[in-house]
Amino acid sequence: MPRRGPLPPWTLVVLLQLVLVSSQVAGCLLSPCLEYLGTAAFYGLTSLKKLVLVETNITSLSDLPIGHLHTLQELNLGHNSIASLKLPKYFTNLTSLRHLSFLSNKITYISKGDLGVLGDVNRLNLTLVLSLNDIKCIEPGSFAGIHLGELVLRSSFANYSVMQKSLQGLTGLQVNRLIVGEFSNSQRLEDFQSGLLSGLCQVQMQEFVLICFRDFERDTDTLFNCIGNVSSIRLVNLELKEVSEVPMFSQVKQLECKTCKFKEVPAVKLSLFKELRVLRITKSKHLNSFRQKFESLSNLEVIDLSENRLSFTGCCSPQFRECPNLKHLNLSFNSDISVTGDFTNCHARITVKVVATFSKD
Repeated sequence: MPRRGPLPPWTLVVLLQLVLVSSQVAGCLLSPCLEYLGTAAFYGLTSLKKLVLVETNITSLSDLPIGHLHTLQELNLGHNSIASLKLPKYFTNLTSLRHLSFLSNKITYISKGDLGVLGDVNRLNLTLVLSLNDIKCIEPGSFAGIHLGELVLRSSFANYSVMQKSLQGLTGLQVNRLIVGEFSNSQRLEDFQSGLLSGLCQVQMQEFVLICFRDFERDTDTLFNCIGNVSSIRLVNLELKEVSEVPMFSQVKQLECKTCKFKEVPAVKLSLFKELRVLRITKSKHLNSFRQKFESLSNLEVIDLSENRLSFTGCCSPQFRECPNLKHLNLSFNSDISVTGDFTNCHARITVKVVATFSKD
């Protein structure tokens, strides 16, 4: 039976999550009420891990009384009117913070020193979300010396020139994962243009994600120029019809192309990624042919070609003749594939996964 009535006075209550969103409560709209948060508003919440202040009409971080929340792991400030990314000194006390979201605010300029407090402590696990702001300029040096787990910039720039110049302001950043691109329902930049990512040459990152660009008809030869030394690259929901030029001595070990517009498995171009270990090309309704052969990919161990519309017979010895260490091959959920079982020159034991399904129109 659930307890009815008040809890006994000796009961210990620990609040781990607090969500405040715009709503009508007792005739008072919550969002303007938050303008008068006192210094003791969150007093006593010493174990709070998640604080959501979405659509609460916050305009500034300076008076937010959260500097004592040492256990706070997630702070969601999305859909407010915050215009400055200047992080107050009290952020140095939030040593457990893992997720900081400024999604859909009014941040237009990021200046040198705004993120200075993040450089004072190790933030290798922190995700910083700046998507759906109207960023016009990131001052060079703003991210210098900053270490982040993840930085998300989606639908953050009005046009090509603003995005290209702003990405140059990321110089000196060290980040495990950088996500750049658009949202499918809020695309401000529809086409990828030559040199768009040139500002990333001075950014140290382990993984790069480019998401939601429509037009890749031309000017794609510079796509990999500044990300060729990244360990992992994910290309998601791009109308990319062919692989860009691959820089010499590329260090890419994992490459994923999800929901792109390849019609043919681009094995020849992909073979230029000599350090490639994992390759995934999935969820493309346009991909129906696999005639090219992979060449001299001695490190390649995993290939996932599932959920496409591939149709071919005699798989797969010819295509992988020069992939001696291939161990896993996923051909599931395609149109019509026959596997011969002959994997000449594949010295490692190989696992082939083929799940037959009906092709979808």
